[in-house]
Amino acid sequence: ICDRHGTMMRDRCHTCGSPVAFHRRELGRRSERNFDSVPLCHTCGSDLSRDPAYDPPCGDVHALIALRSFLTFHDLGWTFCGGEVFHYEHLFTDALYRLCNFLAVTRGKRLLEVVEQENYGKRLETLSLAQPKEIEFRPLVDRHRLLQAAFWLLLDWPNRFAGACRLGKVIPSF
Repeated sequence: ICDRHGTMMRDRCHTCGSPVAFHRRELGRRSERNFDSVPLCHTCGSDLSRDPAYDPPCGDVHALIALRSFLTFHDLGWTFCGGEVFHYEHLFTDALYRLCNFLAVTRGKRLLEVVEQENYGKRLETLSLAQPKEIEFRPLVDRHRLLQAAFWLLLDWPNRFAGACRLGKVIPSF
């Protein structure tokens, strides 16, 4: 999320779907030396600054604040989520990573549906199971959605997580 504008950042070209990679502008153009047009897609030349802006999906404002705080203060060596302080940030990050990956696969689908029902009052579109399960290889919108769901589950630890597992009939081990 852009700190200045509050809109979702993009990781792909809106025209051709290629990943944003400013460092690849010179590929195939060895004789060119002037690359003033940084906001152009390296594949199709489309102007990335013309991509329409949109607000991030936000179900629970506390989960969004927890996510933003985590991203802002991740280098402290400790982190916090809701009222909990986690003194070993790397262990919290590992658990967060595993939870996000669990929510993205078939076994965690019901838990993700419970979270979205609680936050949005409806189930959002299904995540593509054809995508790799690891969060870092998923589209930006999926990554945001999974992280926000994971933070929502962790906010009132362990009560909210256990309650959501009961509602979704999910065994709380992964």
